[in-house]
Amino acid sequence: MDCAKARAGVGALVAPNNIVLVGASDRPGGWAARVWRNLHRYGFPRPVFALNPGRSEIWGGPCYHDFAALPETPDHLVILAPAPHVPDLLRNGAAAGARSATIFSAGFEEGPDAPFPELGEDLRAALRETGLSVSGPNCLGNFSAPAQLVTLTEDRPLSLAGGPLALVGQSGGVMIFLNQSLEERGLLADYLITSGNELGLTIADYIAFFAHEPQIKVIIVYIEALKDHDAFRTACLAAQAAGKSIIVLKLGSSEAGRSAAMAHTGALAGALEAFDSLAADCGAIRADTLDDAVELAEYLVHARPPRGPGIGAITLSGAFRGLLLDAGARCGLSFPQLDMDTTASLGRALGVGSHVSNPVDGGFSILTSEAAYRACLEAMNADP
Repeated sequence: MDCAKARAGVGALVAPNNIVLVGASDRPGGWAARVWRNLHRYGFPRPVFALNPGRSEIWGGPCYHDFAALPETPDHLVILAPAPHVPDLLRNGAAAGARSATIFSAGFEEGPDAPFPELGEDLRAALRETGLSVSGPNCLGNFSAPAQLVTLTEDRPLSLAGGPLALVGQSGGVMIFLNQSLEERGLLADYLITSGNELGLTIADYIAFFAHEPQIKVIIVYIEALKDHDAFRTACLAAQAAGKSIIVLKLGSSEAGRSAAMAHTGALAGALEAFDSLAADCGAIRADTLDDAVELAEYLVHARPPRGPGIGAITLSGAFRGLLLDAGARCGLSFPQLDMDTTASLGRALGVGSHVSNPVDGGFSILTSEAAYRACLEAMNADP
């Protein structure tokens, strides 16, 4: 893949000069009204225009009939129109100067019962002709904390303070829920992308962009099916080389799950064993559940990735020690013998001398003082 091209494309999507809501409607509870509200609620600092050929006024301001009527060149299109109109809207918007679009509209190959199956190829043709950078179709919008951009339809409050996480996935619902769970842990995202059917930009493109964002430490991805395995590998290796960790939730561990992927985004989910091989090759960590993804993210934000299965633990109870040993065995982890220097440091910290058993059995002496506890943490952290 061309990583520079991918970064430029995603950059146009997440930091636009203005936004045009195409198919603007003030129907209460509708997606257009929610997007309009969130753009203003979170203080997007650039112009937001409404476009609907059937309206001249909306939300107390002007509504434009077409792209030519806009007071400035359109940049980012939020497409909320019915699917049959989308390809030509993209062509017209690009001809007027637009660089990117988010397509909420559905009906493009989402499973065998999609109402307009032929529109998928027409949309692909429009994207080839225009070169627009597109998230979707069949997505729920995005947010970019650096640009104060929120096109998500989410009603619950979001934090735009920014943080070390970037989220991208083919399910808007999963990404919104995951972000909420992370926020409850104090883990904030700089970007949240709902990529939908990915007829335009793909997960690999987004990873390539995040790889070059210096503030990002962890990239969390939800995948139903990959469009291009080689592009995914290239993007993940670029992110890994830049010091980012990648956590992947992959749908399709069961036959029912693979069928659900086809029904949701029209994606043909491959065997999980094949994906695990690919992930191992490019340094991505697969999480089995959303809970696992949250736990992994919290660990990787605050600590470096482990170099192997050897771990250390500090506990004040012999029973807890036994439980830890059992849990480690279940997970394929081991508690290796401590380095001699570490053993000596721990002995001094616990006031039991430099000649102590290994593993160190300090019992409740760990908690005799804050200084002793800190010294134990420092000694364990320094052990190779």
